Amino acid sequence: MNWSEKITDFSNFLKFEKSFSDNTLDAYVRDIKKLESFVITDLEAISPETITYENLQEFIYQLSKKKISERSQARGISSIKAFFKFLLEEEHRQDNPAALLEGPKLGLYLPDTLSIEDIDRIISNIEKHTDIGKRNQCILEVLYGCGLRVSELVDLKISNINFKENYIIVEGKGEKTRLVPLAASTADCIQNYIKTVRAVGKINKKFEDIVFLNT
Repeated sequence: MNWSEKITDFSNFLKFEKSFSDNTLDAYVRDIKKLESFVITDLEAISPETITYENLQEFIYQLSKKKISERSQARGISSIKAFFKFLLEEEHRQDNPAALLEGPKLGLYLPDTLSIEDIDRIISNIEKHTDIGKRNQCILEVLYGCGLRVSELVDLKISNINFKENYIIVEGKGEKTRLVPLAASTADCIQNYIKTVRAVGKINKKFEDIVFLNT
């Protein structure tokens, strides 16, 4: 079994049967070619049919010594797993030597947050003399001041806003609801938007209770 031949077969499989994008396809093929190069130089050119789990572990160990990023290592292992799964399904192997391979544990990254200065800078650049600008300013103030998800903001209803006691009833994931305090300045912004910008034009009946409209 020839490496180049099987890599070509694998590439065609990803392209025509899995509909991989060109960039993803190139990355997978590049990863397998790195394995092929390792096999030729370090493992006496053993075939895809006879390579073992231990051989693959040695390859991954060599990658880690080269200070390749954990994310790149993880993608490489994913490529190798996909390649040998393909060979197994095509009956070129009786087992999958990559089945038990484990990649590096990728850390969880907290999303970046905007500072008060960042928010103020964004709001200051909004064209507040236009209706869309007034709406967008209000959207940003609600998102930042109330800590809503975008999906929650989109579904925000007028009937869920208590202007007298300054809180919002938020309908979150899994049909769970929570009360969110509403700053007086944000409440004023919403009321001004509803009475002026939102009041202009005809509103579709099914959106009558939705706070923020597209137009």
